[in-house]
Amino acid sequence: MKNTRVKGWWLIRLALTIIGKKGLAEMEKASQDAKGVGSGFLRNLIEESKNTVYGKAHRFDEILKARSVDEFLELYAKNVPINSYEALSPYIDRHKNGEADVLFPGKPKMYGTTSGTTKEPKWIPITETYYKDVYKQMNQIWFYTLIMNKPQVFYGRTLSIVGKSVEGAAPDGTVYGSISGIS
Repeated sequence: MKNTRVKGWWLIRLALTIIGKKGLAEMEKASQDAKGVGSGFLRNLIEESKNTVYGKAHRFDEILKARSVDEFLELYAKNVPINSYEALSPYIDRHKNGEADVLFPGKPKMYGTTSGTTKEPKWIPITETYYKDVYKQMNQIWFYTLIMNKPQVFYGRTLSIVGKSVEGAAPDGTVYGSISGIS
């Protein structure tokens, strides 16, 4: 069998290495203060969402008055219950029917649907912020570590198995599909 490389493999590898190495270094640095970094990230989410239906119902404005990390986490635990999908689905339904500012500011970019391991697929709202700041960076780090652990990954043919990025639309027209389809 002939060993062929994907056209432009070196450019793909270079780009993923530069971007992924930086992201991995940032993640490793953040892991040195997981509690502080995590609570800072959560504080930003709560600040962004304090004027939403969910934020008002769960007193995000009061949580934000905390002066220390421990007080912040204590107020969060006191005011925001651990939620199941079923507890959040009425809020998601409101978004699906066109209402903005329910769980987060605005409306979702799309809904990621689960494979339906329960009776019905779950609709997970994907915001622009999540897509840019979490999902995209997570993929960059994943690809970087793949290249570092399997240096010949782009030699020869490749096969990716992903779901359909667009399977349909919610009542308000927001698309839904597999988040893996937009990787």
